Amino acid sequence: MPTNKAATVTTTSTPAKADKQADKAQARAALAATIAAERVTAAKLFSAANTGAISIPVKSLAAFKRSYKRDVTAHAIGRKPSPRQAAALAVAALSNGAKLANKAKFSRKFMRAGAEFAIENGALSDAIASGLCTYDSKAEQITLTNAAEIASQIGTITLPK
Repeated sequence: MPTNKAATVTTTSTPAKADKQADKAQARAALAATIAAERVTAAKLFSAANTGAISIPVKSLAAFKRSYKRDVTAHAIGRKPSPRQAAALAVAALSNGAKLANKAKFSRKFMRAGAEFAIENGALSDAIASGLCTYDSKAEQITLTNAAEIASQIGTITLPK
């Protein structure tokens, strides 16, 4: 009489597999620490600039991952200029060595304290919709169109070295 025995499969973790898992966990922890440190850098930057922005309108590229959009366009629903939009543009412009003047051109991305940052997708979309700037997505270049409104939103700022 035949018997039906259930086949049992046992998996044994090999040392190589355990090492790979440990390496991945260590890499995730290192990335999380980097992102946390870069968030602190951004917070200090905006605090020192005294822009009045309610939230930080930039992200480190390490934190952006897949959510970074190169082809940002104006928000479908019009926006009014805000301190957050003005702060994002001012910090990016000054970090790239540009002046806060109409027709000033600069990259959306910039370096601060050894980390690369970029204006958030939504903050840039709102700034375009409010008429503060235009954006060339192919070159990832911003052109200021209303420097007077930026100044009225945040005043005069200087960035720490």
